[in-house]
Amino acid sequence: MSTVKTRNDSLVDFIERFSQEDKQINFFLNLKWPNGFSCDKCDCHDYYLVKRKNVKNGYLLICRKCGHQHSLLAHTIFQDSNLPLIKILIGLYVFFSSNNGVNGNQLANYMDVNVKTARKFSKKCRILMAESNNSKKLHNSFYGIDILEIGGHHDRKRGKGSENKQPTLFVLSISEDNEYPQYIKLHALPDYKGEPIERYLKEKCIFNDQQLLIAMVIELFFILEKINTVRKQCSRLYR
Repeated sequence: MSTVKTRNDSLVDFIERFSQEDKQINFFLNLKWPNGFSCDKCDCHDYYLVKRKNVKNGYLLICRKCGHQHSLLAHTIFQDSNLPLIKILIGLYVFFSSNNGVNGNQLANYMDVNVKTARKFSKKCRILMAESNNSKKLHNSFYGIDILEIGGHHDRKRGKGSENKQPTLFVLSISEDNEYPQYIKLHALPDYKGEPIERYLKEKCIFNDQQLLIAMVIELFFILEKINTVRKQCSRLYR
């Protein structure tokens, strides 16, 4: 049975889809109020839209009941941006759809902005990406888990327990064929004790008795055995 691979939207398709101002507004409105607009003051769901002068993305949603004003981009990572909505959308599309990444000069050309603005925009996108990954709960067939010790060279004590070392939990989720890494989570630990590690793993990972768990240090091996539904034979110990 043959299947036809769907084609991803090109940049031209994307721009055509959001060429109209109301579609640009609705995109951000739906992100900010996924269940529909609701006034912060009176919970009214009716509003009228006003465009502020001399502000390229200055759209206000004004409550019809109490008159409270809600800025479309307020309390978002783009609230201090003066870019038109279409340029923000183009920047988001290029940054997140590029398979090989995009540098500041390239992004500046796509967005028709200067390089400084493009680099600032890239930084915001990386923050978005980090926050998105932080809230994601991992659910894969294979996990590789380790404790990294991050810190510079020190003339005195080295290795585990050194004052200049920050213990950091490293969780790598791998595809079903145990070949391709998919997501990475890093979490700074207060110490090397098992309780905060166990708590973080339970919060950020979904476990079952069919998974292969690869513990890179002995402490992690015993922690994984304590987590509910994870059986002893599902864990491997390396190092």
